[in-house]
Amino acid sequence: LKPIDDAELEQTVHRATRAVATKHRIQGLSRKAQAVEGVIRASAPYFAFERTAGKLSDRQVQKAVDYISSHFAEDLSAKALAAILHCSESHLFKLFKNKTGYTVLEWITHYRMKAAITLMKEPSARIYEIAGKAGYKDVRYFSGVFKKHFGVTPTEYRNAE
Repeated sequence: LKPIDDAELEQTVHRATRAVATKHRIQGLSRKAQAVEGVIRASAPYFAFERTAGKLSDRQVQKAVDYISSHFAEDLSAKALAAILHCSESHLFKLFKNKTGYTVLEWITHYRMKAAITLMKEPSARIYEIAGKAGYKDVRYFSGVFKKHFGVTPTEYRNAE
């Protein structure tokens, strides 16, 4: 109301500004919490993946797992892996699925996503660099696979850390 008390107006503007800032902070924290929750929920299969990797008894499957772990950043395919192991693709698929509970391609993807999460801890690494080091040439494809597995994009994951 007129006349305006300058001090009262200034206090009112400061209170409104603080209220808006607090609301934005709460919304940001809520989004981060949802992102972290999504990653935690999606990570459960990776713990099973780790346990499975340590229990392999079949030598051929163990060789495949070892090869994947040391060559995951390369252009890997089931056909190439079968050729390296001197067996047919169908034999490798059956054997791998029976011994691990995962397909060869699921295993490669799991390993690459695990590597990506590890690489994300380096704050100076860019997403496209992480994608390349994790075995993905196309950063958009990498982001899509990451979101499918963890429920958040690589950027959202990094911002939630």
